[in-house]
Amino acid sequence: MNCLPLGLVSLFNLIFEPLDPEDRARAFNAFVSALGEDPEVYLADAAWIESAASAISSADELVPDPAGSQIQRLLLRLSQPSVAVIGHKSTSSFSATDKVGTIEGNSDLGKDKLVESVSSSSVVGKYNKVWAVGLFRILDAAGVMDPNALKKLAEVLHVSSERVSKDLRSCREVLLRLFHTASPTDSS
Repeated sequence: MNCLPLGLVSLFNLIFEPLDPEDRARAFNAFVSALGEDPEVYLADAAWIESAASAISSADELVPDPAGSQIQRLLLRLSQPSVAVIGHKSTSSFSATDKVGTIEGNSDLGKDKLVESVSSSSVVGKYNKVWAVGLFRILDAAGVMDPNALKKLAEVLHVSSERVSKDLRSCREVLLRLFHTASPTDSS
């Protein structure tokens, strides 16, 4: 698991917000399925990451820690060179529903197994803008808006903070243009 599912779900929801929920769900399922992925896994992974990040109370907690929170243990695994941080392939990486079963309620044992299982992931992927959005959404869910937190988190995960910042600006500009184009103009 990495930031990609949270980034994809977040962007998809922003772009397709005008659609009714049923049409949006059908479009999301079609899109993710066309990528050869499982839409339910993406949704579960995104929800899990967002929930784990929302339990963080400060930027100081967004550091890898083997004895820390779920997100800190996930960050620890993702920061290790043997783990690819950047791809998301539900058939080869772990997910909220992979091998340990669906994580529901307060099952800390299942969550621990989930976080531990990332070390066996052999995902090979490429960094992309959607991944950067997921990284930003982790900070957003944690309520951390300090620009230095983004830089620190990117560095911990061995991703150029300059690249992440540039990609987030690019996504923001594209979304602004998209929404400006889609909005009705005043003809008077």
